[in-house]
Amino acid sequence: MDIRINKKIFRLSLLIIIALELLSLLGYWYSFVNLFFFIIITAAVLFISLWRLEWGLLVLFIELFISSKGYLFYLDFGGISISIRIALWLVIMGVWLAKLISDLARHRYPDFKIFKNKIIVLLSVLFFFIGFAFINGLVKQNSFNNIFFDANGWFYFSLVLPLSRVWSPGFLDRLSTLFLASVIWISAKTMLLLFLFSHQLPGITYEIYRWVRESGVGEITQLQGGFYRIFFQSHIFVFIAFFMVLLLLAGQIKAKAAAQGLIRSVCLLSLFLSAILIGFSRSNWIGLAVGCIIFIYFLFSYFKLSLKKLGRLAGSSVLIAVFGLGIIIAVVKFPYPNPIGGFSATDLLKERASQLSGEAAVTSRWKLLPVLLGEIKKSPLLGYGFGKTITYETEDPRAKEQNAKGEYTTYAFEWGWLDIWLKIGLFGLVTYVALVLSLIFSAVNRITIINIGVFISLVLISTIHFFSPYLNHPLGIGLLLVCLFIILNPPPALPDNYK
Repeated sequence: MDIRINKKIFRLSLLIIIALELLSLLGYWYSFVNLFFFIIITAAVLFISLWRLEWGLLVLFIELFISSKGYLFYLDFGGISISIRIALWLVIMGVWLAKLISDLARHRYPDFKIFKNKIIVLLSVLFFFIGFAFINGLVKQNSFNNIFFDANGWFYFSLVLPLSRVWSPGFLDRLSTLFLASVIWISAKTMLLLFLFSHQLPGITYEIYRWVRESGVGEITQLQGGFYRIFFQSHIFVFIAFFMVLLLLAGQIKAKAAAQGLIRSVCLLSLFLSAILIGFSRSNWIGLAVGCIIFIYFLFSYFKLSLKKLGRLAGSSVLIAVFGLGIIIAVVKFPYPNPIGGFSATDLLKERASQLSGEAAVTSRWKLLPVLLGEIKKSPLLGYGFGKTITYETEDPRAKEQNAKGEYTTYAFEWGWLDIWLKIGLFGLVTYVALVLSLIFSAVNRITIINIGVFISLVLISTIHFFSPYLNHPLGIGLLLVCLFIILNPPPALPDNYK
């Protein structure tokens, strides 16, 4: 494997993540706690970054991995909520700029070799179109609040600058360790919420529901027989982890690794699969199917397992599927204190996978599509800039509470690639697609397990982005930047002992 997991950092980061979640919940109940820790975390990251910028970036990535929309903590300022994600981005960029100015003043010039790469050239062109979209939104008199909150996710691309300063094999190892801790926590949190809502603990579930919704972490929806859908936008990282560990499992089987390593991988994959299934996101399931097809291709072209080893992998895959479903059923049916679930897991999965019309979310998405395409046709080349709003009819019960027709006006749209086209125009869209394709093709120029993982990750998120927006959001942009630096600075390969 190309990366090392540091056990001490793993345990420490997991404790920090759990502490942040508990403090966020406490901050939901008591606003002064939220304000206090918003200030403390921001100040702490500023101090850490001034000492070592890479550690500040690692904290930023922890927040990105676990927090979906970035509002675990926030600051109310003039009627606008400033998320901890924006605050951390401002700190990191400010410290990077200060260090750059300090270096230049002492005639210490940074190494900009990375910016001569053709992929970085494409990124620079994309920067131009992002800036143009911001100005275009102002020229077209879109609401400034809408422009700012529509564009702020794109600001994450600027992290290419501080990342270029700190990136190293050691940084990748630490980032991978934090990533593993984060996705384990996301999966465990998904199961914990499923338990709470499937047992309807009095006095707890409503407060937890409000916290999850208002912090932007995810959505909780009741389905048949007391079963609940627990969906986080950050489940995208669980997908990435699932395929990385699946690749590791194939490597372990090829290298005849010890049983302990195989058991660990099977347990992790079962936990990740249970979280993926609980999300009940058809977009994500499509991504899962695409990822599995790519994995099977590399299984034969790269791993080249014997029939016996293929049989072991197939058997492990069956165990993973059984254990993944078993975790869900065990959580929902746990006899204490008062399980309310009376559902068929098979029927639920079949119903969700086959329901392509009639459901509120699906119907709303298809009603948006012709309206979105109609607006794109009016300005296809340059777009409308950030903050462009569209009004369409939705089946969302919350919108219908406001007006009988269910008319809803927003600047954020489900159709991710069309959203990009609408905002930054055809030239910007083509540049972005070219950037992603360049990364995808570069990933397979040097075949290693981590590069295969990068390839799967990029294809997976690009596919999901057709239906759910990620590549115009910090979650997808952060992933894209990590993939970019892995490709441009490949880690030295380690011995294939797969421990």
